[in-house]
Amino acid sequence: MDLYGNPGQDPKKKKKTAMKNSRTRTEEVKARVKYTEANRQVKRSIGCDKQKYVEDLPTTVEKGITEGNMK
Repeated sequence: MDLYGNPGQDPKKKKKTAMKNSRTRTEEVKARVKYTEANRQVKRSIGCDKQKYVEDLPTTVEKGITEGNMK
């Protein structure tokens, strides 16, 4: 499963296996660059998701309080 719960291999994992299976040093360097970029994108998206969650949390709490759904 990938990060989003979909079956199959995610692109980051494919790039990691390509990096491990490279035969020459130049192939390894190219694969490492691709993997590093994919890793950065994943980390950025996780950071954006966390920030969005934290920003939306107070509005969710206020909505729950006004509706009486406190837990």
